Amino acid sequence: MAGESEKEYILSRQLEKIEHLFLWLSRCYYGEEIEAEHWKSAEIERLLVELERQYCERCPKKELCHRKIKRAFIQKGYLEQEDVVSYLTCHGGADLIQAANQMYQFGLQQIRMEQQRQIHQRFFVNQYRAAAQVIRDCMNQWEDQNEKELIVDQSIEKNARKYGIYVRDFYQKEQNGKLELYVYLRVKKGEKTAREIAGVFSRIFNKRLKPQMGCKSVVGNRFVWIELQEEVRFYTLSGGKRLSSKEEDVCGEQFTLENIREDCFAAVICDGLGTGELPGRESKRVIELLETLLESGIVVETAMEMVKSSMLFSSQHERYVTLDCLLIDLYTGIGKMLKLGSAESFIIREQSVEMIAGNHPPVGACFDEKTVFIRKKLNHGDIVVMVSDGVLDEFGGSVAFSSFLMKQKETCPQLLCDQIMDQITQRRDDCTVLAVGIWNK
Repeated sequence: MAGESEKEYILSRQLEKIEHLFLWLSRCYYGEEIEAEHWKSAEIERLLVELERQYCERCPKKELCHRKIKRAFIQKGYLEQEDVVSYLTCHGGADLIQAANQMYQFGLQQIRMEQQRQIHQRFFVNQYRAAAQVIRDCMNQWEDQNEKELIVDQSIEKNARKYGIYVRDFYQKEQNGKLELYVYLRVKKGEKTAREIAGVFSRIFNKRLKPQMGCKSVVGNRFVWIELQEEVRFYTLSGGKRLSSKEEDVCGEQFTLENIREDCFAAVICDGLGTGELPGRESKRVIELLETLLESGIVVETAMEMVKSSMLFSSQHERYVTLDCLLIDLYTGIGKMLKLGSAESFIIREQSVEMIAGNHPPVGACFDEKTVFIRKKLNHGDIVVMVSDGVLDEFGGSVAFSSFLMKQKETCPQLLCDQIMDQITQRRDDCTVLAVGIWNK
């Protein structure tokens, strides 16, 4: 036991060092943020000083004129003849207006570059802090487990032995209502499958447990680690269909329908700017990045921030894509929706249809917008319908589309998508529809 305690102490100290390293890195990137309006105000003052030096130094009306010029830039963002006092007699005239507008636009470009630099900086600060928090959470769970270890282990060992299973070490984790078990065990006689062992611990914990993916399938008389997890309470069926506009052979929209993890189902529509091959490539890049991040276990909010921040590194960052994302927790049935410039979504519930709208700008259009998810509790038999704006245009808007869904009796998601697409004839834009149904297991 002394050796085990020494190992735990060494590991704990190393984790603390890594946590401190990430926090230190986050502080290295930290810098005082300056509001854009402050920058603009400072840029206007600098512009007025330059105008005075070049054109207005001897003008008796310069103070009145500069106040008017300042007000014009604040309210409109550009200068016209009417914004210059006594324009017809001003010796600068047209040259002054042209120079002022050019200087202001150049200053705005510098402000945009500084804003992007600060967003990039905040991104790294948040990632390092998130990494430090993950390590701290692991250490806290470890410490909590150690405190309960003796009491829990004695109870588990005693109950498991009734079924011919010897437990030497045991660890459990429960987060967001989901139970995970890690058990170091062997069987007394013969062999037991991982499914049989999961059945034993299901009875002990009074929860439906199953082996985790990659877990050993058979246990004999040698001690091995078995990983068990609580079975999900819901399952989904889904369908999807897309059509390109009549002017293009390639659809500029991409979608995905898949289980990101055993406990999470994802439905995503990504729509690039315009139609054709280039928007299709941009949409595919965003979806593949999002899938990779979610599959790696990164928190969904962090994953979305990383997707948005990736546009900073794009050689074509002036382009953007809309993103419509639905993530369903199959343990709780809670759906998290993120709508970045996308069309409304619809939840069909028995005799009603609920419309879900978002007000976030598209990916790439605004880097400083905080990611906020819309949370909806989904119940047995609910069907979520997601569409691109091309579909709503074909139906004459979201209200007309909602009325169409009210009349549908189809509960198969794919057949529902087919029925929706059968109504589309003009195809002035790319069209995509997804349907996801959720049911109790």
